[in-house]
Amino acid sequence: MVAPNNRLIAELTGVAPKEKRSAVIQMAPGYYDASNTNRERDWGPVSSGGVFEDHHFTDATRSITLARLRKEIRNNPYLAGLVNKFPEAVGYSNLRSRTPVREYNEAKELFWFRWSKSVTVAGDSLRTLEEIILRELLIAGEVFLVLLNSGKVQVVPSEFCGSPWLNGASADSNEINGIRYNAVGRPQSYRFGQSTIFGTVDFSDRASTVVQARNVLHVYHKDRVLMGRGLPWLLPSLATARDLYEITRAKTKQIKDVTSLIGYLKKSIDSEGIEKFMRGYDPEEEAEPTAATADDAADEAPATGRKIVLAPGSFPELEEGESIELLNSEYQAQDYKELIMLMLHAISSPVGLPVELWFSGLGDVNYSGFKGLGTQWNARRKYILNLLEGNYLDRLHFWRINKAANEGELPPNPVNDDDLIEWAWKRTAVLDDEKHAKSVTLRLKSGERILADFWEEDGLYEEEVLERRRQFYIKAMIAAGELAADVDPTTVKVPLTFLLKNEIPGSAPDKPENVKEDASENQDRAA
Repeated sequence: MVAPNNRLIAELTGVAPKEKRSAVIQMAPGYYDASNTNRERDWGPVSSGGVFEDHHFTDATRSITLARLRKEIRNNPYLAGLVNKFPEAVGYSNLRSRTPVREYNEAKELFWFRWSKSVTVAGDSLRTLEEIILRELLIAGEVFLVLLNSGKVQVVPSEFCGSPWLNGASADSNEINGIRYNAVGRPQSYRFGQSTIFGTVDFSDRASTVVQARNVLHVYHKDRVLMGRGLPWLLPSLATARDLYEITRAKTKQIKDVTSLIGYLKKSIDSEGIEKFMRGYDPEEEAEPTAATADDAADEAPATGRKIVLAPGSFPELEEGESIELLNSEYQAQDYKELIMLMLHAISSPVGLPVELWFSGLGDVNYSGFKGLGTQWNARRKYILNLLEGNYLDRLHFWRINKAANEGELPPNPVNDDDLIEWAWKRTAVLDDEKHAKSVTLRLKSGERILADFWEEDGLYEEEVLERRRQFYIKAMIAAGELAADVDPTTVKVPLTFLLKNEIPGSAPDKPENVKEDASENQDRAA
């Protein structure tokens, strides 16, 4: 169970909680450094329930953390740049049916294409939904998709899933952080609260809605055993991102201050004059009568030294014996860039997207280093894609396609196997397309890969590539007058070389790169 908030209970009930005294237990150093405590290293308070993730990241902690993250992304340009680049770097899905029946594959893909134009109850497309999910994984670590009878999806943010406050785990001891579990720890239902006029979320029984788990897709990354809710992927980056934002603002203000003349006037006068000057002494005031009463004296404002405010580009005229002593003549910035880069790496490391792929204008990474970063991101991207497919895309497809088949919108699967699908994703961007093309050619010649493999890297399948080339060939032959306009396309034979290499019949073959030109031809060209 989640421990109740004593301060909140005291405010609601009016009963002050009992004070607990904590004592620091000094223990002799043990064999393991990881369990030892000393003054040189701050491990924080020892927690006996560290294995229970949901007991620490409670509704209250989640509310504060997510509010800070969402605000920081809207104001911090560094964090906003990372979040905005992330969906673009991951890419978007494309469903391909892989049953042996071509007619069914085309019907399913057409249905999915049309349905994906409006997926949510708000009318958002599947591409928009995928972008929202990727952003929510960074900010909240999770998102809930409620499957409705209408065939639409309702998107519920993380903040709207929770349990009533007073008893921490609701009246049911099996409910933790808005999720009710069965005896073996499997989610049975989810509690979604309702927003109030005060900007909070009400999770009470009268205001919340409990939805069965079979109708909810809980998209999150589970990385430990006792973990029922997701953690923001940017959670370790928030403090560093805030520090970077404040450091940048402070450095900017420091630079602006240098452009202004800030200092003090220095006079060469005797010791008596210095004392009067420090007291705000003005010689003209000596001729004025002094205050008649103590009340009149109290009403007088204390005298101060002169304050000169300069407009940009101006300079004061100094009197005899005066000089100006500046307080800020320069600013230090020797290690500023190194510090910024170190903090940027710390921000992006938990996400796995290298800084050089979303923070432009670095100029410190050479060609080989950039290729290495691309390889690093390619591996991380494949891991994220597998996570997305397993967590919600496969389940979303299974629910919607079965619903369409039961309601007659789609013919039944001829092989009765809905797992015969693939999610096509465009390949990760490469730095040098020319070198990539040479690598593809070498792999094709060696027999390591086939053309279909490289087509699929671009999100295409061999059937549609070959059909598109066939249609282009027929249209080109009709335009050239080689075929009649009313020809039956099914009777036209397309050369295999064109389908595989776009080679027009009768065209001159490409000259091998290693064949040298005849010397006589060179002489004729020179003449």
